[in-house]
Amino acid sequence: MTDHPTRADRPANPTRRQAMAAGLAGVAAAATLSSRAEAQEGLPAGPLAGNTAIVTGAARAIGRAIAVDFARLGADVALLDIADPGAIEGIGYPLASQADLDEAVALVEAEGRAAVPIVADVRDSAALRRAVDTAERAFGRPLDIAAVNAGIVTRATLSEMSDQQWRDAIDVNLTGAANTIRAVMPGMMARRSGRIIATASSVGRHGTPGNSHYVASKWGLIGLVKSAALEAGPSTVTVNAVAPTAVDSIRKPTGEALERANAFLTNHYNALPVGFLEPKSVADAVSFLASPRAAFITGEILDVAAGANARYTA
Repeated sequence: MTDHPTRADRPANPTRRQAMAAGLAGVAAAATLSSRAEAQEGLPAGPLAGNTAIVTGAARAIGRAIAVDFARLGADVALLDIADPGAIEGIGYPLASQADLDEAVALVEAEGRAAVPIVADVRDSAALRRAVDTAERAFGRPLDIAAVNAGIVTRATLSEMSDQQWRDAIDVNLTGAANTIRAVMPGMMARRSGRIIATASSVGRHGTPGNSHYVASKWGLIGLVKSAALEAGPSTVTVNAVAPTAVDSIRKPTGEALERANAFLTNHYNALPVGFLEPKSVADAVSFLASPRAAFITGEILDVAAGANARYTA
């Protein structure tokens, strides 16, 4: 019987050792994303200091909260929005306006960071590539972070919804997200550094009557995020998502409908005794996933759902 060789007797494997070293070096670089540049003069350093980010759907609600939080933590931010209230007909509420986008830009600048407004439709893949180029030229360096947030919500039963309602939900929430990821991911992978965080939904984790098109778009987004994470992982680029419960926005109902919605959320859907979350609650989770503390988290769906996620089957 031949004895097993000791560790000292085993032949060296420099190729494997070098590959491991290179991979660890890449992860270390991703983990110290915020240390590549000094904080702007006179401003305190934050965990995202020296980084650049793009946020889609940035004019209002969750997108605006993400953009402002990124700036507060030290990043310069490109704020992308369609900025046209009537761009998509029949959704039941106005989309963000140019005034909304201007206000969001002012809030980022109030944090002492550079803000680049970009008007674009995420359904247009060429426009997204141009937007990335615009942001990088304005900042004078590549993008480090992408918050893939633009989305719409409409309600209709599957048996009664129009073809256009189905297309709008899928085109904005899923194809628009894919267009954004496809615009930023190649550059990040080439540089072996980057963070991509998408906004999914708690209802993208379970069936819900009355908005199957929205559920399908967000369920598909979760699959997209996990697949992109596997593709980008060898290049030390992370891809994650947050999955919020209901969040306060212009889409929130009013009057008696709001009372019923709050009662349902508080007593039946969320485990914690809360109704609609503030957008800042979601932005906090996105900023964490963009930070060096999340260097080894990828392919994750972080539930910001007040415990509604405890009802999932797995």
